[in-house]
Amino acid sequence: LGNVEGAYQQHQDVFEAADVQFISGVNEDLAATVIWGAQMTTLEKDVTFDGVKGIWYGKGPGVDRAGDAMRHAMFAGVGPNGGVLALAGDDPECKSSTIPSASEGQLADLGMPVLYPGTVAEALRFSLYGYELSRASGLWSGIKVHTDVADGFATIPADTGSINLERYVHEVDGTPWTPTVDNRLLIPFSMMLEEELFGHRIDAARGFMRANSLDRSYGASDASLGIIVAGKPHGDVRDALVRLGITEETLADFGIRIYVPAMISPLESEGLRSFVDGLDTVMVVEAKRAFMETQVRDLLYGGPHTPAVYGKVGPDGGALLPRSGIISPDLLVEPLRSIISLHVDPERLRRERERIPLIAEPSGDALPARTPYYCSGCPHNRSTVVPDGSIALGGIGCHSMALWMDRNTEGLTQMGGEGAQWVGAAPFVGNQHRFQNLGDGTFFHSGSLAIRQAVAAETNITFKILYNGVVAMTGGQDAAGEMPVPELTRWLDAEGVARTVVVTDDVDKYDRSDVWSSTSRIVDREELDATQLELRDIPGVTALIYDQGCAADLRRSRKRGKIETPTTRVMINEAI
Repeated sequence: LGNVEGAYQQHQDVFEAADVQFISGVNEDLAATVIWGAQMTTLEKDVTFDGVKGIWYGKGPGVDRAGDAMRHAMFAGVGPNGGVLALAGDDPECKSSTIPSASEGQLADLGMPVLYPGTVAEALRFSLYGYELSRASGLWSGIKVHTDVADGFATIPADTGSINLERYVHEVDGTPWTPTVDNRLLIPFSMMLEEELFGHRIDAARGFMRANSLDRSYGASDASLGIIVAGKPHGDVRDALVRLGITEETLADFGIRIYVPAMISPLESEGLRSFVDGLDTVMVVEAKRAFMETQVRDLLYGGPHTPAVYGKVGPDGGALLPRSGIISPDLLVEPLRSIISLHVDPERLRRERERIPLIAEPSGDALPARTPYYCSGCPHNRSTVVPDGSIALGGIGCHSMALWMDRNTEGLTQMGGEGAQWVGAAPFVGNQHRFQNLGDGTFFHSGSLAIRQAVAAETNITFKILYNGVVAMTGGQDAAGEMPVPELTRWLDAEGVARTVVVTDDVDKYDRSDVWSSTSRIVDREELDATQLELRDIPGVTALIYDQGCAADLRRSRKRGKIETPTTRVMINEAI
């Protein structure tokens, strides 16, 4: 996420010269509403451009959060010279998320066509087609971006940015059809737009994909087994097949052909039926729950020759492919072997070499665990500690690593829900106070509403607002809508917070002209423990703002000459 904003900032003059505007969204649903608004300029009388294209981007949890805004935008439609891409960053292993994500189900429920690139080059190519798909259908185009693609770097052909577009005009009863753009989302208009959204617009999306032949297949023309796979798992299937002794060149020898749909929802029905013609068996390979698999069955059911379809469940009724976790070549070798063996002699398939067990320690002693920890100099090292007898609650951000440490910190919530769990639990728990860790990025994103909720419920809670100046977990960008610490104290006072104490590593860094709330004061970080003891005994909602810069961001800024490098050094004797 940070790289997108960083790229714009580094080349802002180039983007602005091309009339590209970057607007930092306070949170995902407001960002989606901004993009929706840009499409509605086609209804304005004094609009200065023929059309506006938009890109919304966010991680899986952001898709969940933005669902209501996106649903409204999908009903309202897309301008004929506009177009919208919704880039959904999916983290199936929750490397940087609380829970694993697969956004295609949510996007499909919104009526959004979903393209799934498996490489960096495909991500660019599918995005260009995605704009044209959006215009042709009047829908936002969803792009499922797997972690491996989002985090990947690649050298791609210079002409990847060029596409061979086949202009598509959808027809209804022999008459050219144009998508409706209408922002009057009230009855009866909403009911008419619903009919169009899940009728003509979806049909137009399928027609566009059919006209532009983005779905592809390869392998045996007279195959008996077909494999359907899209996006990142396509590469995993190819690797697993190589382990079985099957290459792209030898697919025909084994009677196999492979279908790679660019759009995984809704699947293009004519291309699918053409692919399965003559097949006895179809294996659908995808991560998480059965998504394409159920569509394949629905589209093929009742046809003149319907092959057996396997995916999550195999021929014997037992589990074939995992319903959770990830898809990898290691996990695919044996499921592929079992299905391929239905059609060819299993002896023709290469056996995996026996793995030699690796013993890391000759003595057999287990290696010590290396638990992730805060960076050297990170303010969370100190700020997440609570007094004896107190309990802290976790939240979204780097500070959540306190859950792995001996800091009496428990629980987690979705972004922006920090503190609201305790509002629900407090009436039924004996210990009537909690500290709630709340990062500044989360506060400005949506966490401020949780403080308002706690005040409204008169809950005994101290919000520890960990003010380090950057959204560190997603690349170190600034938080949209952030406010300086003095202004923050006034906001907390206006919301009804009983007392606010600012704890900082430098009490002299604030300007004398700063205006603070009457219920706040500033103390040195050495007084953290005493301050927490004071705040936990005050009834109602209190706040502790721990104001110290992110250590990683400070190091980056010093290397770039943006801030002064300290001249004092602490030397640690190697014997100690």
